[in-house]
Amino acid sequence: MERPMGTVLYREEQYFAPWVRWGFPIAIGGCAFAVLAEAWLSKKIFSTEVLVTVVGLGVVAYALAHGFRLETEVRANNVRVRLRPFPWVPIRRENVVAIRAVQYRPVLDYGGWGIRIGYKRRAYNARGNLGVRIDYADGSHILIGSQSPQRLAEAIAQTFGVTPIFEVPQQP
Repeated sequence: MERPMGTVLYREEQYFAPWVRWGFPIAIGGCAFAVLAEAWLSKKIFSTEVLVTVVGLGVVAYALAHGFRLETEVRANNVRVRLRPFPWVPIRRENVVAIRAVQYRPVLDYGGWGIRIGYKRRAYNARGNLGVRIDYADGSHILIGSQSPQRLAEAIAQTFGVTPIFEVPQQP
């Protein structure tokens, strides 16, 4: 994979909220417990392989839930984002009409957190309700969640050569 060139203007890592990071492994563990309990209560022969598989699934679920994070990187010549462990996604700079630091409603506007793709809109977010919205001339937009939307908007605006719009109060 080709390494991006240029000075890093902004970099941010966000982890999912604790209830998300723990909810996934707990749900998998609950399902595993239900399978174990059903096998034990029905007096079926219970093998070590089943136990190892169930515990293994719990460990994998825990590792995945704690490994997921949103990474955003703005360089002098490009902007990219990824939900780790997935690959980087470049953000296109052609036909950008506005860059806005915004407050949004994750569930109502995009269906939750993570990578969200809808008609003429995409969102990459991990937590909170603040981010940067990049609007394109064709009416589509991309939202990148951020804990510092003003700083991210300024960095993207500098890279894309557009004046940022701040729809959220400036942070100190």
